[in-house]
Amino acid sequence: MLTKAANILESACYQRGNAYRLGGDEFAIILGPYNQAQEIHDQVDYILKEFEQGFEIQQTLARVTCSIGIAFFYRHGNTLSELLKSADLALYRSKLMGKQQATYYSSKHKKTHLSEYELLNDLKAALFGQELHIYGQQIVDMSTSKVHAIECLLRWHHPRNENISPIKIIDIACKHGLLTRLSHYIFDHCIEQLRPYMEAIQQAEISISINLCPQQVMDEGLIDYFHQKLLQNKIDPQLFILEITEDTKIDYHRGIKSYLTYLKDKGFKVAIDDFGSGYASFKYLYELQADYLKVDKSLLDGIEKHESKQAIVSSILSLAENLNLTTIVEGIEKISQVQHVENLQTNTLAQGYFYHKPQLLSEIFTNLNAPSSS
Repeated sequence: MLTKAANILESACYQRGNAYRLGGDEFAIILGPYNQAQEIHDQVDYILKEFEQGFEIQQTLARVTCSIGIAFFYRHGNTLSELLKSADLALYRSKLMGKQQATYYSSKHKKTHLSEYELLNDLKAALFGQELHIYGQQIVDMSTSKVHAIECLLRWHHPRNENISPIKIIDIACKHGLLTRLSHYIFDHCIEQLRPYMEAIQQAEISISINLCPQQVMDEGLIDYFHQKLLQNKIDPQLFILEITEDTKIDYHRGIKSYLTYLKDKGFKVAIDDFGSGYASFKYLYELQADYLKVDKSLLDGIEKHESKQAIVSSILSLAENLNLTTIVEGIEKISQVQHVENLQTNTLAQGYFYHKPQLLSEIFTNLNAPSSS
């Protein structure tokens, strides 16, 4: 696919410039002087139309989008570095507008998008550095306080902006094609830290939980990567719970049901995360055939004061029990919340600062037991 893209860009140069691959799926074209702006417009239109036709790969038509940022020498930069940065900001604007777009650089782009643009470049660097860390937070049985699972949490200790929220990281990665690379990073580092403690984790019957957004769930190649990584390290996929966020405007019945079946066929357990905060309805709990249901923190905030929240949580817990779903109540921070949930149902799991605060995954594993020799 990259070769086909490069061929289109080379043909667009018309012997008046050169095309270069910058890395990944990013290319740059440097063209000589033009007499009229219309000539540039024609070049851009040619590239966009070629990509719109799609690429035939192994007798299958692949739909590919192309985003273009355009900057002019002297007007938008006096050096190659300045020119590429201006073109990159214009490219960033094209992606925000929905891809398959071309945008000419404007000084207002710098004012509007520079901070997120810089954050994007910082994230690219962080994926190769040591700024991204995997933390963990224990999920416990409310009746015994025994650890049932450990949820892996992504943390970015940004050198200038302190801690960047995981939601912001995922949002940037989704917008700019970094989601697969970020997913590999998280899973690889999780496995790397998990492997020396496998014996202790299995003896304690503790599951490992990882968050996935819908785009990740519907990427079968990514799920296959996870599965192969576990098999290579002789780790049972049933050890893993994949948490799917519920707060998303997708068609749960048509859009994701088959992919969750694919996950379960691979041996993974499935949890519906943040239930009660978004768009999924009660009827999908049966159709999605998940293993766990995580009750959103917002329903626990002030539950001791609001009878309506108590009624909602009670209904969710009862329905989940009838569907043989294991419930996890998120955001438990006070003893009063514990008491109210226990009054509603004792057979449930809980997660929150009342039990455990997030800490480095390696520290949690170290406290379980000494590393095994294998």
